[in-house]
Amino acid sequence: MMKVFVSCIWMILGCWIQAQDVFNHNVVSTAILLQEEDINTPSYEFAPVFFGEYIAFVYDRGNSLYYDEVYNTPYFDLAFAAKNTLGNLSKKASFEPALSSEFQEGPFTFYNNDRSILYTRTHPVTGKLMIYQSHFSESGWSVGKPLTLLGESYHLCHPTISESGKFLVFAAADIKEG
Repeated sequence: MMKVFVSCIWMILGCWIQAQDVFNHNVVSTAILLQEEDINTPSYEFAPVFFGEYIAFVYDRGNSLYYDEVYNTPYFDLAFAAKNTLGNLSKKASFEPALSSEFQEGPFTFYNNDRSILYTRTHPVTGKLMIYQSHFSESGWSVGKPLTLLGESYHLCHPTISESGKFLVFAAADIKEG
């Protein structure tokens, strides 16, 4: 367990140093502030990621039948938006049902040339947060399957994966400790 933790910390530190190098050397020379009324609403939209030519993100479902009882907010779901003919982001669209359930979906990451996804979802039976995996094929997205990573006593969420697909970083919390 300690080896996994130390590896994650070492990898995070390495990524942070590389990110600092990118910004320090002006590789990213332009920041863009988007005033996108079609996707920015009074509700929550957060955790944007690139998805091919789209921007994908997490949003709250607004008037939903399902609410987080702790925070009194609608459950979150996954969405994406494309650029319209003017170059602005168009209205959000939900992913197909294989990636959308009546349960909480949250931060996610794409890999394998955007043909695979890891995402946070509340397990329908246990209620714990888990990382699910789904793959895209000609028939669409597969039904998500939970990953078995640290055992049954942890919440797992907020996955991100290296471009090579060799390193997975995620948040974990002992269920007993909250």
